[in-house]
Amino acid sequence: MAARRSRAVPISKDGAGANRSRPVASGEPTSLRERVEEIFRNEQTLQLVLDTIPQRVFWKDLNSAYVGCNATLARDAGFKDPADLIGLTDYDMVWRLRADRYRADDRQVMETGVAKINYEEPQVRPDGSEGWVRTSKLPLREADGRIIGVLCTYEDITDRKRAEEDLRQSEKRYRHIIESITDYAFSVLVVDGKTTSTAHGSGSVAVTGFTPEELSRDPLLWLETVFPADRPLVVEQTRRVIEGQGVAPLEHRIVRKDGAIRWVRNTLVQRLDSSGSVVAYDALIQDVTERRALQGQLLEAQKVEGIGRLAGGIAHDFNNLLTAILGYLEMARNDLPADLAPDHPVRTDLAEIGAAGQRAASLTHQLLTFASKQLVTPVRLDLSELVADLLKMLRPLLGESIAVETALEPGLAMVEADPIQIQQLLVSLAVNARDAMPDGGLFVIETATEEVTEATASECPGLNAGRHVRLSVTDTGWGMSEEVRSHLFEPFYTTKERGNGAGLGLATCHGIVRQMRGHILVFSEPGCGTTFRILLPCVDGPAEVRSAAPEMTPAPAGTETILVVEDESVVRRLAVLALRARGYTVLEASDGVGALQIARRVAPGIDLVVSDVVMLGLSGPDLLRRLRAVVPAAKGLLVSGHAESAVLPGGPSDFGSEFLAKPFTPERLARKVREILDAPPTEGA
Repeated sequence: MAARRSRAVPISKDGAGANRSRPVASGEPTSLRERVEEIFRNEQTLQLVLDTIPQRVFWKDLNSAYVGCNATLARDAGFKDPADLIGLTDYDMVWRLRADRYRADDRQVMETGVAKINYEEPQVRPDGSEGWVRTSKLPLREADGRIIGVLCTYEDITDRKRAEEDLRQSEKRYRHIIESITDYAFSVLVVDGKTTSTAHGSGSVAVTGFTPEELSRDPLLWLETVFPADRPLVVEQTRRVIEGQGVAPLEHRIVRKDGAIRWVRNTLVQRLDSSGSVVAYDALIQDVTERRALQGQLLEAQKVEGIGRLAGGIAHDFNNLLTAILGYLEMARNDLPADLAPDHPVRTDLAEIGAAGQRAASLTHQLLTFASKQLVTPVRLDLSELVADLLKMLRPLLGESIAVETALEPGLAMVEADPIQIQQLLVSLAVNARDAMPDGGLFVIETATEEVTEATASECPGLNAGRHVRLSVTDTGWGMSEEVRSHLFEPFYTTKERGNGAGLGLATCHGIVRQMRGHILVFSEPGCGTTFRILLPCVDGPAEVRSAAPEMTPAPAGTETILVVEDESVVRRLAVLALRARGYTVLEASDGVGALQIARRVAPGIDLVVSDVVMLGLSGPDLLRRLRAVVPAAKGLLVSGHAESAVLPGGPSDFGSEFLAKPFTPERLARKVREILDAPPTEGA
């Protein structure tokens, strides 16, 4: 607040807040003394009246300085005594822009002599909140009519304004509800305990297809619209309401006038008069078909998501076991005598174990793909060129009785995908088509660029509008019923005979497309074949060429010190044996805490830390962060049964490490370790 102005009018400080007449000397005439005392009493009475009324009252001089006010205004302004406002202006108490407006109003009244009555304006309330006031300003005149200031009153109308706004909003909401309601309401009137007539709302047409007039003419028509199997439920609901029991809303089916079957929510209640007698039964029938369909889709999505998490967890644990199975199998093969015959039973048994392990690894791969947690290496590629390359593999798979045709758009836009996953996708669809055409048929693969509109995207949850590449796979086989289509992408769902499929093929296709941020649609009817339509988002840039895998030569040995951290003992023992066999000094720990203790004891002698990503207590990434302070020069290798992107969203480089997926063999582990140790140190390591 700015410095206060000097008071324009001297006043006493007895709390009355108005100018006081001087005391009368005892020598003055009695009549004059009595007159002065009367005036003084009148001033006190006037001030008492002003202080009592709830409105804020104040008056200003020609310079808009406060001359007097009542106690209510003083309290609002934060003053204990009304006299403390004397001589101040609005510039001493409110923001400049607001003070300018107040002064302009004062001058308008004083210059024109015309009062401004009951105008409303916003104002900051004493507690700092925004409010509203209703103000009146009148010219303050002397007895001769001269204007000597302005008299002002105002009152806080914030509560009233809020109530008015609430009322307006309520009216707006009520009007919107009334204008948009499409539900069917009807009332069965009761007189002397007997039903007399029924009133039907216009919403009956939208819900049932019958007009209010049709329903009024036939009292049983509403019940006849109820789906036959659901009528006992509606009859029971009606009986319980008539008996005065509280009944929850009932959802059941109805058959519309046009024959369509719809789901409705039926709410039936008693209406009572003041004496408690039933005067009517009121019903509200709401069409909930779309809501139930959406709920079904949500439950289905949640079920698939839950199965995906379960599958991912199982695959992760299974990968640990496969690492041990395939790893020890490799070590056992290496330990066989060189002169052992190729057809020796030991070699044959080990080969069978290896084949079973590879089949298990393939199944794990499918589970991780379904769970969108499989390790993938996406590149920009031309889908037409890739499909053309894969035809040589697909034709023998389909067999001679099935003709293969293609319509591949040249110069197709790029998509970002893992070629191995595209191969797996097409193989699964080809096998599915072959099984649907046991007597032969036609298998067609098409590629094209397609623009997905907003309207199309809105009808397909998960599909985004924009430019896509379409991959269509069509067969002329048996086709599928609606029931089969509804379960098509569920894991372990199959229509094949027991032993002829695990039911993961199409679920894996769904997972692959989802990983590539795409969408898959199915069009099929019994006897009309099937089309799978896959949409993948386009990306910019030229196609990438994947380098050929290097020739696998035995991994070179080493003499460095390696710390292996793995909570799965069988995997840890395999890694330790494999690295020690190649000359490394290997330390081992079953968790992050134990690894830190070892590191502190032998630091800085550790060259590489090999750690599982997911462990109880301290995770692999957290362990590497802490080890930086103990052995800053040590390099890192994180291993996991999940995909790198699933457990390390930012990539292993965030932790100064590399990544190796399970299951791995001793040879792969040793090769990766040697590759990391021979690489130059990264910046900041």
